[in-house]
Amino acid sequence: MLTMSPMAKSPVGSPTVFFHIGPPKTGTTYIQDLLRHWRKELRSVGVLYPGIPQYSHFSAALDVRGDHGFGIGPGRETPRLAAVGAWARLLRQTRGFRGTVVISHEIFASADDHHARAAIEDLQGTDLHLVVTARDPGRQLVSSWQETIKHGSTRAFPAIARRTIARDNLAVPQQIPELLERWGSTLAPDHVHVVTVPPSGTDPKVLWERFATVIGVDGSRFDPSVVPRSNESLGIAEVEFLRRINLALAGRLPHPQYGAVATRLFANSILADLSRSPKPVLPKHLWPAVERLGDDWIEQIKLRGYSVSGDLDDLRPSQRQPVSRNVASEEDIAEVAVQATAELLLQLAQTREPSVVARQSIRNAASKTVGAGLGAGRRLRLRRRQA
Repeated sequence: MLTMSPMAKSPVGSPTVFFHIGPPKTGTTYIQDLLRHWRKELRSVGVLYPGIPQYSHFSAALDVRGDHGFGIGPGRETPRLAAVGAWARLLRQTRGFRGTVVISHEIFASADDHHARAAIEDLQGTDLHLVVTARDPGRQLVSSWQETIKHGSTRAFPAIARRTIARDNLAVPQQIPELLERWGSTLAPDHVHVVTVPPSGTDPKVLWERFATVIGVDGSRFDPSVVPRSNESLGIAEVEFLRRINLALAGRLPHPQYGAVATRLFANSILADLSRSPKPVLPKHLWPAVERLGDDWIEQIKLRGYSVSGDLDDLRPSQRQPVSRNVASEEDIAEVAVQATAELLLQLAQTREPSVVARQSIRNAASKTVGAGLGAGRRLRLRRRQA
């Protein structure tokens, strides 16, 4: 099923803005990687993905929510200097364009009512469309927990699930109806778009094509297969190993250093490349609760008349497959630890070993310095003889 309301025309001289606010773990990184990779080609068809460098949308999202810190654990309140004024900078690029503009980051979803309302008001005068990517709550709950581990959490999944599965306690950015209402209450329903994340095992390009349809481009023109995937999910052994590392670190690696070393290098690069263990899935005893939650999301989206790209049935949890094992063995965790340590040592060696070009540059610079020193010595001796 694919239902799309006709897009309203942008006011004369102002952009059409598609404001993608997440939430986390709904294919957001995948979409942003594609937007970034195809930036120039999208611009050629009248679509601007503003902001350089890479983390400008992240910084703008922190700025919008009025909290320039980020992470879980020590250092999370450390201000990110790049976030100061980042939203205003992004707005200037947006308002200066006379076509379609895409703003996208999942951290926007964590803004409270006041800051969300202020961000929407800041975009007045544009033809504003809100975009929310939505995943079935069963997969969403497991993936969101894993993402917290990647950012420093030490809490095991059962502890998270017990407190968050009840509708009133599910993490605020993950409650799709509330998220849509908080950000989209002042917009016409046909300007609020729900892009459903297809079921597990579906070709990832389906999500891209659904998103591309919303922003008004032909997704097939921008091949997603040429863009490396980032922020891949970990298996049960890898995520448990990382959780134990967080326990062992005991806050000694604060943010933002944790994000650079533990999240991006260790989790999203080394562990993701090594991951061979089964992906974690929702425990059987939680199936009924997430099924009720999925039904509620579908009902609310239909009731409010939002525009939908994809199939609302994708929001019905498909977790009733046999689960042979959802807890990693100590042997599997130990094997991951050995392999990950070996890869980390190789990475460290590469960072310490200058490249061939760098070594040659150093040698050339040293030769010139020594030559200059010798030359100066010869000139000094000559002047002394002449004196």
